[in-house]
Amino acid sequence: MKNRGLAIPSGWLAAVLLCWPVMSNAATYQLRVASLPERVFMYFTEDRTLPGIESFLDSRRSKYVLFRDRQPQPLELAEPEQSATFSVNVTLPKRNDPWGATTWNGKEGQVVVFRVRGIQRNYQKLRRVAVRTDGDLTRFPVRGIPASRLQPMQVPATAASYLTHAVESGTFAAWVERRAASYDGLSVIVGRHHNAQQSDTVYLMVRMPRAGQTYKVILGWENVEHKGGHARDQGKRN
Repeated sequence: MKNRGLAIPSGWLAAVLLCWPVMSNAATYQLRVASLPERVFMYFTEDRTLPGIESFLDSRRSKYVLFRDRQPQPLELAEPEQSATFSVNVTLPKRNDPWGATTWNGKEGQVVVFRVRGIQRNYQKLRRVAVRTDGDLTRFPVRGIPASRLQPMQVPATAASYLTHAVESGTFAAWVERRAASYDGLSVIVGRHHNAQQSDTVYLMVRMPRAGQTYKVILGWENVEHKGGHARDQGKRN
């Protein structure tokens, strides 16, 4: 009697062999983003690191200062050869959880982009960014790009309309890699709006490294007060 349990249709075998390299090369990545007022952000700053902010964010007190309207949303790039075909799993934070965990699968060299922007009409200006690098949450100022600047900047800021055009025209990834520093594959770029009542737009681009990675980002926002029909930007320090 033949052992039918060992009989595998040739079509199924070919499909398994074709898919095996893709499955073995895939890795899982995660992005965690928390937004809060800049004054709270700076309260926990020691030199360039923020050693106490994670324990604060994990406490019940943080629920009073966190902005829940600023979760990262995935964008579709126009560069099909670079874009990752991935299934994004967005988990909105629970009542006492500051982090909205976004997870996806991808391969080394692929690019994904997420956009963060506020809905509420206050705390419109992004002033500070902290990214986990070398085990520490390290803060970086947000600065405009000088015309003569050729080297990548820590967290560059430019016109939001320009970044929107770059995303739609397929030049965004190449522009970011020329202009923005990479932190284990993650770059942070800020789009400024001429209308002060409109929230800045933050882009988080990841060019995936070989191994899976968890990225942690904290955004410090500043309020812009409106007096006499004009916006007054509070504290323009960087």
